Amino acid sequence: MFFCSCVLPSFLPSTVHGQTNTGVNNSELNGNYAFTFRGSSSNGNVSSVYAAVGRFTADGAGTLTNGELDTNGAGAGVALVAQTFTGTYSIGADHRGVMNLNIGGSPARLAFAMMANGNARLSSSTHREGWERIGSGTMEKADATAYSTAKINR
Repeated sequence: MFFCSCVLPSFLPSTVHGQTNTGVNNSELNGNYAFTFRGSSSNGNVSSVYAAVGRFTADGAGTLTNGELDTNGAGAGVALVAQTFTGTYSIGADHRGVMNLNIGGSPARLAFAMMANGNARLSSSTHREGWERIGSGTMEKADATAYSTAKINR
């Protein structure tokens, strides 16, 4: 989950197609989330794999805050640690959504589909002349209170 030729991690494509979102179901994405994303990129001659993990908070009204991600990649991939981001999102009546992220001053866009349990599936495919990136992942609702000292000391 959409990078352009910016300083952004190459797992984030810059375009997402075929989705019309009105924001009518933005409340489906509400609270703290953790995500994983993995994929590959190729210029036709050389392929490389990448992975990313991170977290963010969704307000249920279309805004993402407290975002942070770590990436790594094989080959020409770039590793980034504790990269902060913010963003917006919109979820349509069909429970599909689009996130517009600002990662270190660079834009990125990611498509997702909400599931009944409040988690989501991520998917991306970016094709441009001479190269392509594909990837998938998950977003899972996180219970921040599960990491308290009181819970550990039981």
